[in-house]
Amino acid sequence: MNDYHHAHDAYLNAAISLIILRAKPELLKELVYGMHYTHKDNKEKIGTYSKNATQRKKMYDSLLDFTLDDYLTNEDGEILWEYKHILPKMRKIMNYRQINITKKPELLTGKFGDETVYQADEKSKKFASGLKRHLSPQKYGGTKKPISGFSVVILNRNDEIKAVSISSMLSEKYLGTEDKLSFIQNIYPNEKIQKILVEKVRKYTRYILPNGAVRLVSSYKEASNGMQLPMMDIPDKNSKLKDIENTFDKLSKFISDNKLFTDVKIEILNSTIRENFSQFEVNEKIDLVQELLRVIKGQNQNLKVLSKAGLGTTAQQLQSGNIITNETTLIHQSVTGLYETRVKLK
Repeated sequence: MNDYHHAHDAYLNAAISLIILRAKPELLKELVYGMHYTHKDNKEKIGTYSKNATQRKKMYDSLLDFTLDDYLTNEDGEILWEYKHILPKMRKIMNYRQINITKKPELLTGKFGDETVYQADEKSKKFASGLKRHLSPQKYGGTKKPISGFSVVILNRNDEIKAVSISSMLSEKYLGTEDKLSFIQNIYPNEKIQKILVEKVRKYTRYILPNGAVRLVSSYKEASNGMQLPMMDIPDKNSKLKDIENTFDKLSKFISDNKLFTDVKIEILNSTIRENFSQFEVNEKIDLVQELLRVIKGQNQNLKVLSKAGLGTTAQQLQSGNIITNETTLIHQSVTGLYETRVKLK
């Protein structure tokens, strides 16, 4: 549903480790990386836990037994573990939204083309690779299209900004040439390219559309949603009716705010679909909520319940209305997401 679980894993690992070390400080060298026992440590320091595999297994099996009690104190009366205080605090932190989520931008340079081999027919594309490149695909079949390695943002003579593709087959040649403008003008003579604005836009680069929606580059023609769905409890058939309806409202607001539908379909989502949703049986309500989750993940096929509720034909706009164009803002992020540079294309 989202990538928050990576941050949750890191937090739980750190929080529970500190709790264990407070409760059982004698296990410091047993558990902390780089502080392992050496031959200089005598048997009294090592203790009974590390003598043999059976005892070590027993120790690890009982490592968190103290959490079954309401609280734990040391000899001085200091509270080391208190159920009523620590667990609510951990739940609160798990629901924080201040989490930076970044994706590693990638150059697709592994394979040259669509690996499926198609039969010979009139519609075969004129793309082939390797030793059979000279053979006519209309007679012999072949692969359909090259794979895009990355995008290049260009400005044409009509002052239009758009992204064009550099295939994986040509990526090294393009990156190695000094006169990149002439190189790309030869590939796209009909585009009337006047200037290269961005030489290389990798897959998963984040950008903001003129309407404020955040997207990730999937290819030079397609995008994926660039925002993460906040943490929430997804209802099932045993959930309360109010919880199911609240989840629908949260998901529809997320879709509307991030413009995952066209404006017309967003209006239908918040009016007609919402009204029909309230009349559905519980099973259909759950199915509709699941389809909204699929929309947020980028899936737009076979949305039967949404169509029944009034959506009509699927109109999840992550292609034509989401490409890089005039007034788009590219976001270049550091690995951690703590630093970023924004470039507005004008």
